[in-house]
Amino acid sequence: MSAPPRLSARTSILDQKKNAANTSSTQLKSSSGISSSTPSGTSSIGSSSGLKSSGGFSATSSTSSSPNISKRNSANLSQQYQQSTTLSSPPFKSPTNAPSPSSSSPFSYFSKQTSAQNLAMLIYQDYVDEQLFYNSPTEQDDEEFDHIRNLLNSEYSVTTVQSTGALKSNNLVVMSWKNNATIEQSEQDEQIENDKRDLNFIKDQLAKNNSMSKQMVYILDRFNDGLSLLENEVAPINASMKEWSSIFNNINSTMDMVKSTLEKFDVDKIESKIKEGAKGDYISYMAALEHVGGAIDYLNEHNQFKSADKVINSLKDLKQFGLNELESNFKSLLLKISNITDPTTIPKLPNSKRYLAIISPSLIEEISKSIELFEKLHFTSFLKEYKDKRSKFILLSLRKMGPEKFIKQTSETKNLAYVKGSHPLISYVSETLRLYQIESDLASEFFGNQYHTILEEIIDPAHELLLETTEPIIKVKKTPGDKVFSIFPLLDLFDTFTTLLPDFISSISARDGKHISELKTQIKHLQETCASLLDFSLEDDREQRSKDSVITDATVDEISSNMLNYFKRLIEYKSSVELLLKSQQSASSSSSSSSSSSSSSSQTFYTFLEKILKSLIKYLQTRAKKDFSSQPATDFFKPPIKSVIFLINNYRYIASSLKQSNILGDSENVNNNNNNAILHEFETCLDNETKVFNSFWKTITDILVITKTGKDKDDTKAVIKKHTNFLKTLNDLNKLKFDIPDLELKQKLKTDSKNIISKSYDNFKEACRLEKIHLEKNFTPFETTDDINRKIEKIFDSQ
Repeated sequence: MSAPPRLSARTSILDQKKNAANTSSTQLKSSSGISSSTPSGTSSIGSSSGLKSSGGFSATSSTSSSPNISKRNSANLSQQYQQSTTLSSPPFKSPTNAPSPSSSSPFSYFSKQTSAQNLAMLIYQDYVDEQLFYNSPTEQDDEEFDHIRNLLNSEYSVTTVQSTGALKSNNLVVMSWKNNATIEQSEQDEQIENDKRDLNFIKDQLAKNNSMSKQMVYILDRFNDGLSLLENEVAPINASMKEWSSIFNNINSTMDMVKSTLEKFDVDKIESKIKEGAKGDYISYMAALEHVGGAIDYLNEHNQFKSADKVINSLKDLKQFGLNELESNFKSLLLKISNITDPTTIPKLPNSKRYLAIISPSLIEEISKSIELFEKLHFTSFLKEYKDKRSKFILLSLRKMGPEKFIKQTSETKNLAYVKGSHPLISYVSETLRLYQIESDLASEFFGNQYHTILEEIIDPAHELLLETTEPIIKVKKTPGDKVFSIFPLLDLFDTFTTLLPDFISSISARDGKHISELKTQIKHLQETCASLLDFSLEDDREQRSKDSVITDATVDEISSNMLNYFKRLIEYKSSVELLLKSQQSASSSSSSSSSSSSSSSQTFYTFLEKILKSLIKYLQTRAKKDFSSQPATDFFKPPIKSVIFLINNYRYIASSLKQSNILGDSENVNNNNNNAILHEFETCLDNETKVFNSFWKTITDILVITKTGKDKDDTKAVIKKHTNFLKTLNDLNKLKFDIPDLELKQKLKTDSKNIISKSYDNFKEACRLEKIHLEKNFTPFETTDDINRKIEKIFDSQ
C-alpha cells in the first residue's frame, strides 16, 4: 500500500529536487504529470493553484474556473512541487545570468503586455524549503501544505517559461487559464485507474477468503467424522455407567438410611445438650428436642430392633426433661405478653395482626415456635397455662376501667344534660371489642383454624363482666320528671351495641353461638326499654309538677322547653327511634289485626313528633285554664289576660324553635305536608291568641265610647267618668307583669296595643271637641298620645 498522502507528496518533491539538475524539461514534465496545453510547449499543472491578479495577463485557455482537487497523490504533488520550485526565487528580482525571453518565444507577447508590478504580484515565493522535507513534519508544515493545496485549487495555472533544454530561469512564471476539459479528463482517467486498483484488490481478497472457507469446510467435515466415530465408541461405556450409577444410588440411599437409624440410637450425642438446659439458646434447644421426638416416633413405628425399648425409655426421659425446660420458658414468654394494661392507652389497632399494637413480633415468633414444637411432641398441658394467662389479661385490663362505678354514675347523671357518646359504658364496650380483636388475631396466629375453641374459653370471664355491667344500667329507675330524658343514654347504648355487633361476631367467630346470642339478647332488652320510654304522657308529668309547686309564671313552660330540647336530641338517634317505633307498630299489629300502619320510616318519626306536639298543645291549654285565675285589674276581661300571655309565649317559642332547629328535617321535609301541618298548627294557635290579646285592649277602649243619642245619652259627667275609669284602668295595669321574654314578640304586641289605645283615645278626644266638652274645666284634662304610649310601655316593661 502507498504511504499517506502528505508523506507521498513530500517524497515525490524531494526526489525531483535531487534530479532537477540532470533532467531535461521534457523529463521534468513527464515525471511531474504536466500536460501540454499549447503547441508552444507551455506546461499547465493539472491541479495547481493560481493567483488572481488585478493587472492584465495572457490567457492560454478560454474556459472558466477549474474544479477543486478531489485527490492528492504523488503525481499531483510532484506537479505542485515543479511549480513551487519555479516560483521559489525572490519575487521582484531576476538573476543576472538569466537570459531574457526571445521575441520568438511563445511568452514574448505575454512579457510585453505585463507590467513589472503585475508580474511581481504573480510571482509566488517558494514555500517549500529543501531542508523542510528532510525533517519531521510539524504543525507549520501542515499549514503550508494546506496553503499550497488552496493555490492549486484556484482559477489559474502557473506555467514556467522555458525554451528547449533545461530550465533557464526559476523566477519567471506566467499565469494562464486552466483547460477544464483536459483537467476533468485527467481526473476521470485517474479515478478509473484508482477504481481498477481497488477492484483488483477486492478480487484478490475475495479469492483468498474463498480459499480459506473451503479449507475450513474441509476441516469441519473431518472433525464431524471424528466426533461420530467417538460417539459410537463411547455408547457402550455410557450404557454401563448408567447401571453403575443406579447401583451407586442404591448403595448411597441404603447408607443414609443406616446412618439415620443409627442416629436414632445415638442418645449420648444429644443427651448432654438437653441435660445442660437451653441457657438462653432456645432455638437450638428446640431443634434438639424435636430430634428426640422424631427418634421416639421412628422407633415406635419400627419396633423390630432388639435394643429399641431401652433407647425409647431413655429418649422419653430426655423428652420430658426438655419439655419441662421449654414449658418454663413458655410461661415466662406468656407473662411478657400478658402484662395488665389500661385498654384506653392501647394505640389504634392495625388492619391485620392487631396484636402487634401491644406485642413485639420477636415474642410472637418465639411463642409460635414453642407451640409448634409442643404440638409435634404431642404436649398439650401448655394450653391450660395459655388460656389462664390470656383470660386474666383481658379481665383484669377491663377492670382497670372501673365498670362497678358505672351504675352509680348513671343514676347520678342528669339525663337532660346528657352528651351523646359520654356514657362510660360506651367506652367500656368499645375497649372490650378491641381486646377481643387482639385476642382473636393472636389465637389465630398460634392455633390456626382451631383458634375459636380456645378463644371461647379465654373471653368467657370478660364477657360475663360485660353483661353484668350492662344489665343493671338498662334497668336503673328514674324519677318521673327525668323519665322522658332517660332514653338518651339508653339510645346511645343501643346505637353502640347494634353498630358494634358485626365486629363482635367477626372477632368472636360465628361458631361461638353462646356469646353472640348473649349480646343479641342484651340488645333486645335495650330495644324494649327504649321503646317503652317513647310511650309517655305529658299530663302525668304536669300532675307530678303541680304536686310539687304552684305554677304562676306566664313565660315559656318548662315542659314546652323540655319537649323541644327532647326532639332536638332525639333527631340525633332518628334511625334508632324509627327502628323502635317500627317494632312497636309490629307488636301492636300482631296483637290487633284491625290496626296496621303502612307509613314509611321517615313518616313514622314525624308521626310520633306530631303526636307529641299535639299533646303539648292540649297540655298548654289545660294549664292555661287551671293555673291562671282572673285578677282584680282585669276582671272585665275573660279569659284571664295572664293565661293568654302564657299561651302566646309558648306558641311563639315552639313555632320559632321548630323553624330554627332541624327537628322537622331539611327544607324538603319542612315543605312536606305532614311537617308543615305541625308548624302551621302552632302558628294558627299563636295568631288566635294574639287576636284575643288585642281584643283585651279593645275592651279597655270600649270604656271611652260616648253615647250620643237616646235617653242614655252621655252628659259631661258621664264622659268625665269614662275618661277617669280609662286612665285608672291603665294605671292599674301597670301593677301587673306582662312577662314576654321574646323581645321581637314583645315589641309587636306593644306596637299593636299602642295603635289600638292611641287611636281610640284620639277618637275620644275628637268626639269631646265636637260635643264641646272641656275636661280641663272639670279637673280631668286630656292626656297627649305620647303620655298614653308611655303608660302602655310601662305596662310591658314593668317586669
